[in-house]
Amino acid sequence: IPPTIILRAGEPDQVFRWPQDTIIPLRAEVRDDLRIDRVVFYHNGQEVGVRTDCHIAPENCGFDWQITRTGTEIFTADVYDSVGNRSSAEIRVEVVRSGG
Repeated sequence: IPPTIILRAGEPDQVFRWPQDTIIPLRAEVRDDLRIDRVVFYHNGQEVGVRTDCHIAPENCGFDWQITRTGTEIFTADVYDSVGNRSSAEIRVEVVRSGG
């Protein structure tokens, strides 16, 4: 049975305002009937982080992305269990320039 994953970025439907906001807090809620092995985070298809300790706190497995520009950011995450099953999730995050 593959693991499950829900990928979140801050509050639901949150728009980040740069440079006031400096990070996008990505959180993957992961579950498996055996054991989570690792969660791999991607930004626009490029690997940006791997967590191997998500079995300790599966509801709060995270990665913080440093905001450097405005626009739409696409993040994905793959979760693998201890026998190699995999599931994926994707989220789009909007970053706009803060006023003032």
